[in-house]
Amino acid sequence: MLTKRSNGYDRSPGTQKIQFETAPVLYACEIEEHFFGILRRTFDDLQYENLKTVAFITRSMRDEISIIYCGNLEKYKDEVTNTLIANGKKVLKSKFAKSVTAWIYIGDDYVTNYNNDQEKRNSVWKEGNLSIYT
Repeated sequence: MLTKRSNGYDRSPGTQKIQFETAPVLYACEIEEHFFGILRRTFDDLQYENLKTVAFITRSMRDEISIIYCGNLEKYKDEVTNTLIANGKKVLKSKFAKSVTAWIYIGDDYVTNYNNDQEKRNSVWKEGNLSIYT
């Protein structure tokens, strides 16, 4: 498949390494970068007004739990959830709910998955882009 490592579906060589308490990025797999020129995408800057109603994205979690959260994912997720609720914000279960104002990624994911989710949500609700945070 003309890739340098594994089967081509791992992070591209240009993707930064995962670090403890450091936000990862939406990454391009090696095939996407090599054949389609898709590059990693950093998370949007945090805007307080976008945190009105959020949904957690948990897809494609691999080894980042043990690295980013040092094995304490629930502790970090509970802290974020409790802080949001204490500030009058809502945490929704569906990432495609009409009232979602931001997606909170607790790990990394493919850029392509994010783009597909955006298209799917926009085709259903005909609204603008969501912001993404971790």
